[in-house]
Amino acid sequence: MLSYKLPTNELLISTLNPAAFSNALLLDERWLLEGGPQNQCARASHLWTRILTMDSAKQRLFIERVLFMFGISARKSKTGTRLTLAEWNAECDRMCLAGHILREMSVASDDQGDQLFPDIMDAVRTRTIEGYL
Repeated sequence: MLSYKLPTNELLISTLNPAAFSNALLLDERWLLEGGPQNQCARASHLWTRILTMDSAKQRLFIERVLFMFGISARKSKTGTRLTLAEWNAECDRMCLAGHILREMSVASDDQGDQLFPDIMDAVRTRTIEGYL
């Protein structure tokens, strides 16, 4: 069963803006935990299903991205613009892919067992939320 668990990061919760979300967006099952890809081709491939299935880390990344996008649109238009359902689902897929890449980067190591990317993980995550991935 799909479930929703709000990220518990206090900084994130303090910046939640309910205007960024509509009922239709929140009721969509794609962004919920264990929500999977809607594309039939992606569902047929085990690899893409695993990459595009929402987990808590990917969900946190997705919510931070949505809030960042809403903040940008609010500064431009003074009211903010919500995502359409198609944009919402595209961002879900994008953040699931980014979450998978970040997870793989965090466990990547060289022959001696040293982590390959310890110094750039925070920068990559921030740039991902800003939309550069």
